[in-house]
Amino acid sequence: MIAVGSRRGRYFLQQLRSSSTTIKIRVRGEYSAREYQLIDPSAEAQSKELVASIRANGNLLWGAKVYGSSESESLDACAPLIVRAKLDIAEIGEMAQGMASLVGLCAYVCRRYKLEQSEGDGDLLKGYLEEELGGGSSSNIDVVHGAVQAIATGIPRAGHSVVGQGTFSDGEAGWIALAKDFVTQKDVGSHECDLYSKHGGVFLSIQHLANTSPNYLRSAGGAMAAFVFE
Repeated sequence: MIAVGSRRGRYFLQQLRSSSTTIKIRVRGEYSAREYQLIDPSAEAQSKELVASIRANGNLLWGAKVYGSSESESLDACAPLIVRAKLDIAEIGEMAQGMASLVGLCAYVCRRYKLEQSEGDGDLLKGYLEEELGGGSSSNIDVVHGAVQAIATGIPRAGHSVVGQGTFSDGEAGWIALAKDFVTQKDVGSHECDLYSKHGGVFLSIQHLANTSPNYLRSAGGAMAAFVFE
């Protein structure tokens, strides 16, 4: 990872917008599994030359990353990589798709519905779920509410020792609804969703438990957003 931090990524993006700057993109791997890398030609050391990257499996793009940036910062430096990847996919005769991470979804739910505040008792979240999932019995809403709150906070439901498969199954409908809201939020939503939207990506759906790595479950409850590029 580049040690000089996220300022370099923002600076390089500004340089890319200059007509005098040459864009250097390196592609590693085959069409079935490859990585597009944005290279800084002016970097003296090879360890500092990588500015941004995005992965692709066939026509599916994922894993956009700006080196040295934090999760709270823009992925705009990946823009040239999206353009190149879409051209490569079009040459094969396929339509580009994307799978966007929803890093920060759990924190967003906790913050918006006051789940970790002393005055928060979950009523705001329960009201939201009743509105979104209306028509079900109150007992079913209670089950979904308890599961969703456990996913967001990482605190097991009463009578449970872990936030496990049963919790994710019980909370699926509610978590998908919350993830859809997160995708559409400006400034607080997913930066990878923003990146795809700016380059012709159209949101399709939420994929429940698309990524079950422990860190990602804690950050996003496993949900990812599927896009198709026009």
